[in-house]
Amino acid sequence: MGTYPAFAFTPSLSSPGIIIWAAGQIWHAPLARNAEGELIAASKATNNADLTPKVIPFTAHISKKLAETRHVKTDVREFESGPQRVRAFTQLALDEAGGRAVFAGAGQTWVQVLGRFLMNPTTLDPIDDANFLGTSQPARRIPYLHPSAGYYSPSFVPDSTFALHARWDNLNFSSLELADLESGQVWEVAGLPKGGGASKDGWGCVDR
Repeated sequence: MGTYPAFAFTPSLSSPGIIIWAAGQIWHAPLARNAEGELIAASKATNNADLTPKVIPFTAHISKKLAETRHVKTDVREFESGPQRVRAFTQLALDEAGGRAVFAGAGQTWVQVLGRFLMNPTTLDPIDDANFLGTSQPARRIPYLHPSAGYYSPSFVPDSTFALHARWDNLNFSSLELADLESGQVWEVAGLPKGGGASKDGWGCVDR
């Protein structure tokens, strides 16, 4: 069905639903509450075929201006072969001492011991790694349990050698893993209550 760029809830509390774009159409997906009070697909909650998502028909008059198509020859195999530098990362977080950083990049989570970096004055070019003079070691993966899974949202556990990060799975959604950055041991966090907690450290604290 592709990605879902936007959706909205219907205003009715008695018959809740979602209006969403998918597969080139606008859909109405009825919702119902399960035994735990969560809103889920109504057809799953009631086994009623009439409550399956339905297309909302619409028409639109549009105009487009088409420019000349650009043709660029790119050898994707050469570009994507071998080790690659991560040129963009997100979710940067520092430990309490400011000596280590964790971040997410290329679908993985990393830890970087910070050192002293200087720009090479003979090049003044920040793109090439060879243009930096420094004492830091390369970033390394935060220990993980599933090599093929995507990881995100890393954070340090205060006053410890541990880091907490999330693992994504298309069937089981998000799971948390606790990793010891020194020993390399990893544990999956299980038994957490459902809810929208604001804390990243997993212990139920908003701020420590």
